[in-house]
Amino acid sequence: MVEDYYFGYPTVLDGAGDAPPEDVGGATGFKYLLSVLADESHPDFKEMLWWSKEQYFEPYNRSRINESLTNQKIKKTEWEKIDHVNIERKQPASSRSWLF
Repeated sequence: MVEDYYFGYPTVLDGAGDAPPEDVGGATGFKYLLSVLADESHPDFKEMLWWSKEQYFEPYNRSRINESLTNQKIKKTEWEKIDHVNIERKQPASSRSWLF
């Protein structure tokens, strides 16, 4: 729990790793998928890239996740408690449009 978080939506503070797509073949299949996607010269690269997109697989990206979470209003944002000078450290860029 973050005591000084006053925005009305959740934010991912830390994380690592990717969630495997369905039907990837367990841990072994997921390890293989990641190794193929990391090597564009791999013979299975194009097919696995296509398949992973069909499964809506996206590598872990905290910024992308937080961008999508800004639309999840949980409570009213407490604007009077927000340090507007240091806001860039506390809020994703897309959510700061009200500053401009």
